[in-house]
Amino acid sequence: MSDLELALKYKPYIMFDKAEPFEVNGVGYSILRTPGQSPSFRRELEFDKSKVDYVIEYSIYFDYDIQHMYDLEHIWVYVNHQGDIYDAEASFHGRFFKAMIPGHSQILDKTHLQIFSQPGKHAFLPEGYMFQLIPNLYTACNEKAGEDGLLIMDLFKDRISADMRQQDRVKKYIKNQFAFVPTLDYEYRHLSDKLFYTWEELSDIIPVRINEELKRII
Repeated sequence: MSDLELALKYKPYIMFDKAEPFEVNGVGYSILRTPGQSPSFRRELEFDKSKVDYVIEYSIYFDYDIQHMYDLEHIWVYVNHQGDIYDAEASFHGRFFKAMIPGHSQILDKTHLQIFSQPGKHAFLPEGYMFQLIPNLYTACNEKAGEDGLLIMDLFKDRISADMRQQDRVKKYIKNQFAFVPTLDYEYRHLSDKLFYTWEELSDIIPVRINEELKRII
């Protein structure tokens, strides 16, 4: 089975708030067959090869977060030697948590992890009600929408730029176009196979998308 076939076989079932204004714009996949550095996240992936055959890293890209332009989140699916999901983790605002609650299976259709996306901001948790613990759950999506402008990550700093005027335009655009009130009622949104690329391919696509979007809104 090819790496792409593996990535599609185990692609997560992501639950989004029904008022979520943003769609996934690309998913980069990497298959790690030995422990080591994540290709797209600042972490070492450590796992017991006697229990885990490989880890699928999903780098999930959105053109927008409700507070800024450019958003990259991550899900890690650990697959054992029998082809079953052994464990899973997911990113949460630059950190990561376990993506499965012990004793509470979130595996659907045998090979798909169900996970919930924070309204507007796309950090991941195993259950939607957990987002109610976040102090700025609502304000981030309303009065503080767009406040961070365009995020320029080190990976793309040579290919993306924005001056103060452009940043101000991005901030206003996000707030005016996308501010919303989360419902905390979630729905599954299918990820088309066409959205999947190797991480290397997606990392080339992202700056092109951002620069095209900047031209469109500025």
